[in-house]
Amino acid sequence: MDFELSVVGMVINVMPIGEADKRITILTGEMGKISAFVKGARRPQSQFLASTNPFVYGRFELYQGRNSFTVKKVTVANYFRELAKDYEASCYGFYFLEVAQYFSVEGVEASESIELLYMSLKALTSRKFDYSFIKAIFQLKTLMISGTYPDFFSCKGCKRNDELIGVSFYDNALYCDKCAPSDISYLDTSTVYALQYIMSTPVKKIFSFKVSSKVLDELVKVSRTFFDKFAMHSFKSEEFLK
Repeated sequence: MDFELSVVGMVINVMPIGEADKRITILTGEMGKISAFVKGARRPQSQFLASTNPFVYGRFELYQGRNSFTVKKVTVANYFRELAKDYEASCYGFYFLEVAQYFSVEGVEASESIELLYMSLKALTSRKFDYSFIKAIFQLKTLMISGTYPDFFSCKGCKRNDELIGVSFYDNALYCDKCAPSDISYLDTSTVYALQYIMSTPVKKIFSFKVSSKVLDELVKVSRTFFDKFAMHSFKSEEFLK
């Protein structure tokens, strides 16, 4: 027996099916990752032609048959059309979508993940931030939401939470001057504060600060190194960012 379902989410992946249909993947807060068919969505006159593209955010009315979901109606809140006008921003956007798809799970609540994805795309389209800064925040916050991330708040050696001077990528931790191992990568004090702010601040307020070029360079290095280490996955869309 069919039943209807209403979810709020974003289209994170689109695949053509047959001559005119689509299969889309939607990241939702309520049910995590959902795959659904959209009949006739690729036809020029289809009501779903624009509303089932990547980055579309809104409410999706679905009905579930015996084996799959089918899209019945879409009420769009944001198309993120600005990304189509900026190639570099769109490349970052597709990278965010791919990461979100990799880390999300079907049937598992993902309210923080969808909020992070939405806020990161809003930051891209605002043109207020360096794109590498947005990516660094997105990567670190994704690790935090996934439950696997470094401790940026205390020295791994003595557990003190002040005068932290650098990071060990081997130990996945920060250290003070007295406990610093030989492989320490020194960080500016503002970089340490930035890392702590990113990990402790609610997603809705995360893009509320800026950093110097020096801090940005350090932040990008830390986020890239730990994300690659903990994600253990190669993202195809990242090739376009190099």
